[in-house]
Amino acid sequence: MTMMNLQSNLTGQGLADFAEGRIGTPYFYGAKISHGILTEEFVQELHEKLPDLVTDDYVERARQQGQVGKVNTDCSGLIGAYLGVELSSAQMYAVADQRIVYETYAWLPVGTVLWKPGDVGVFLGKCDGAYRCVEAKGINYGTICSNVTDNDWQYGLLFPWVSYDMENCRSDTMTEKFSITRKGENPYLRPYVWIMQPEEAAQHPAVKKITHGEGVRWLQWELCEAGYPVSVDGVFGSKTKTALQKFQISCELRPDGIAKFEELGKISLSPGSFHV
Repeated sequence: MTMMNLQSNLTGQGLADFAEGRIGTPYFYGAKISHGILTEEFVQELHEKLPDLVTDDYVERARQQGQVGKVNTDCSGLIGAYLGVELSSAQMYAVADQRIVYETYAWLPVGTVLWKPGDVGVFLGKCDGAYRCVEAKGINYGTICSNVTDNDWQYGLLFPWVSYDMENCRSDTMTEKFSITRKGENPYLRPYVWIMQPEEAAQHPAVKKITHGEGVRWLQWELCEAGYPVSVDGVFGSKTKTALQKFQISCELRPDGIAKFEELGKISLSPGSFHV
């Protein structure tokens, strides 16, 4: 497994402070703070790769708002810039040491990454009587501070390489109030081929490929652990393809619904994929 290097001395409070300091940063899908300024070349690249998301109108709005030539971010880029490694929202779900289904925000530590499919934000705690977060919300909003209850977040994510102030989050209290999960070991054998639907396989005669069986189960299990639940039945059907396309979009990959061997490493990240 390829190990990814993180920044050292990462803390939840540090992430919250970093995110709060980036309020007002323009939003462009796929842009990362660590990339520097948004360029026309990058805009065109994303437009060609994801034309249904980064549409002509989307690109024109970014130009009209003067975003080209400035530092932009998307939701995951805001967090990745502090961590020192770029992860999509789906990958953050996969690598979290604790994925917390919560009933109240009062028990979450500052710097918890709030998650729902395709979106992440940073929990700031209670500010002026309300629980607040920072999120890179979209091209019409940019990076804003909002009430946590304004969004339908599903999980709070804690990472094993980030230190959190758990004074109000004792382990017994967390266990009592929340359902907490983490990614385990994939029980299926990782394939060394492309995975695709049967009707697409004939279009790639020179590529080693599978359309059903153990390798497809491996992929389906990984998609579930990235937040895109599908049946782990070993059949590459339309639901598996749709889940894969959503994952590909999250990682700014071309959403062709084909699991290419060279992309499988992006799907199979886990908490143990990193060192500081």
